[in-house]
Amino acid sequence: MRTTLRTLTLASFLLVGQALAQDSDAPKPAAEANPAKVIMEMIEEGKLEEAQKLLGGGTFDAQAATQIRRQLLSGFARKGDLTSAYQIAKQDFEANYKENPGLALSSLSTAAMYAPRANETDDAMALIDRVLREVADQAGSAPLTPPTFELSLASIKARLLVSQGKQAEAAELNATFLAKAKEKLKANADSPEAATTVASALVNSAQSATDAEAREAFYSEAADLLKSWLAKEDADVAIASMYGSVMYGRISSSFRDDPAKAEALVEETRTHLTAAAARNSEIERVAEQYNTMLARVESSIASAKKLAALVGTAAPTIDAKYWVNGKDMSVDSLDGKVVLLDFWAVWCGPCIATFPHLREWNEEFGPKGLQILGVTRKYNYTWDDEANRASRAEAENSDEDEIAMLEKFLAHHELQHPTVITPDQSTMQTEYGVTGIPHAVLIDKKGVVRMIKVGSGEANATAIHDMIVELLAE
Repeated sequence: MRTTLRTLTLASFLLVGQALAQDSDAPKPAAEANPAKVIMEMIEEGKLEEAQKLLGGGTFDAQAATQIRRQLLSGFARKGDLTSAYQIAKQDFEANYKENPGLALSSLSTAAMYAPRANETDDAMALIDRVLREVADQAGSAPLTPPTFELSLASIKARLLVSQGKQAEAAELNATFLAKAKEKLKANADSPEAATTVASALVNSAQSATDAEAREAFYSEAADLLKSWLAKEDADVAIASMYGSVMYGRISSSFRDDPAKAEALVEETRTHLTAAAARNSEIERVAEQYNTMLARVESSIASAKKLAALVGTAAPTIDAKYWVNGKDMSVDSLDGKVVLLDFWAVWCGPCIATFPHLREWNEEFGPKGLQILGVTRKYNYTWDDEANRASRAEAENSDEDEIAMLEKFLAHHELQHPTVITPDQSTMQTEYGVTGIPHAVLIDKKGVVRMIKVGSGEANATAIHDMIVELLAE
């Protein structure tokens, strides 16, 4: 079955004429009411537990049940009840994986995303291992699932292993399935499906690779394999789509560190997809889709090139309208220090994710000559004392209110380093090439930009830490 959730509409399952088997404790909708519609209305009203109970006590069309579960999952996730969200995603996988494996994998991926935060990682691992055994047991008989299903299960398990800090186990798992995929391709050299399975396994290995060189090697091998198939006269849409996906992955993972290489990969992708589309009109749609995506990423590449050009040049001026956490500081006091500029905002989740590193670096390297300096704007936020968090002000904030909010925000997150608020018309963010936050800039003791990193994550944190050590030693 190829029916996907995207093709479903609310009307398509509200017409289901199934009777709801009610237990004595379940809410009793009117006899003439459509059971699925009643449950959906409950979900909209936030009556999630009642809706869940009705769903469990009834018999529904598979599509209707899936849609209800998806709405329940979203409701519990918004409520912050990730345990219930995990359980519903797990139920949806169990209900669909033999009849609609593509839909089921989407549910399992969602379950795996919530599992660590719901303390259900072991349960999710056990589920995946059980299904992997079931898939292995069906070998030699008519398959319940497509060939890539087993590989997708392994990929989800690898992501869970990485979330537990078990990168080596994840890499070993992906290597095992890559070897199996290559054996299948060797035995079925003319099978495009076997080729795309190998390419998928290579991508999985790339995503679990611990260093950029290994990651690029896996991506490059996948791209070369697909490119050879794309050049064939009988190349199909699946090969073209997979090639575009792999190349887009390579570009997305490389443009910040090597924008020139990413630019060359964009041109290479366009060239091969265009040539394939000229031989097969069905591939034209794929080529158009990726041309649109590549056009968007080209703007990111252009920004990355500007950042690369900043490295090695004199740092632009720090433009401070107000100082918070360091009211007695001045730009001159930064002379001779290694400076880490952290461009951030109170509403930015990834920025907040970097705060533990900022605290550690300030404690470890502050006495040795590192000065961390936060840089933000006036965003019209106030501090909610009851919720203990920043929230958008209903009316225009005064500068004094904004400063007071920032002082409480920084104290709440135990940040000791100063932050500057730039003037409304400041060009500082533009001069430092800020297009996304968090945006970190390391400046050496001579006032020269030595590193720029955009985004949170351990890879960026490690690179910044190592560069701080290097600059302090100069």
